Amino acid sequence: MVARSVEKIGLNVHSNDVVNRVLQGFVFAYQAMAVVVFVLGIFYANNWLQTPFLGAFYEHTLVFTQTKSNVGDVAWSFSKNVKSGDQIIAINDEPVASDIDIREILSTRSAGEFVKVSVLLKEGNVQDFDVTLYEFPTESRAAYLYFPMVLSGIFLLLSFWIFGFRRNESAGRAFSLFTSSLAIITGAFF
Repeated sequence: MVARSVEKIGLNVHSNDVVNRVLQGFVFAYQAMAVVVFVLGIFYANNWLQTPFLGAFYEHTLVFTQTKSNVGDVAWSFSKNVKSGDQIIAINDEPVASDIDIREILSTRSAGEFVKVSVLLKEGNVQDFDVTLYEFPTESRAAYLYFPMVLSGIFLLLSFWIFGFRRNESAGRAFSLFTSSLAIITGAFF
C-alpha cells in the first residue's frame, strides 16, 4: 500500500526497500542506545568507585547479597558479618532508605575511616557493626567492572562491524541486535 502511494506521486520505490530502510534505522537507533548505556555504565561505575566500600554488596533495597568475592582480601571483611537477607538501616545513627542516602553519607568519608553500620538481621533484631571503609579492591574491579566493560565494548564493535557489512540482510540486522543486547546486558552489569 505504501509502495503504491509512493508510485502515485512519481517515485519508483519498492516496498522491500522501504521496509529495509526502516529496519536499518531501527537497528541503528538500538545500537545508539547501546552506546549510551555503555557510556553511562562507565560513568556510574566510576562515580561508584569514588565512594568508600563498606566491605559487602547490597541490593537497591539495602539487603545484603552473598557474592563469591575474594574473602581473603581485608576489604571484604564486613561480608563475613552479614548474611543474605540482612538489611542496612542506618550508618552512624543516620537512617538510610536508599543507596543514594548511603552514598551521601560515605562520600564525606575516605578509605581507612570507621563508620557504625546498623543492620536489621534476618532474624529480626538490630545489630551494630564498626566497619572500616576501604577502596574497592583491584581484583574485584577487574571481575565486576573491567572485564564486563571490555566484553561490552567488544560486543558493540561486533554489532557495528556486522551492521556495516550486512545491514541489508535480515541475518546481519538480527546479529547486530543480538550483540547490541549483549553489550547492554554486560555494560549494565556493574
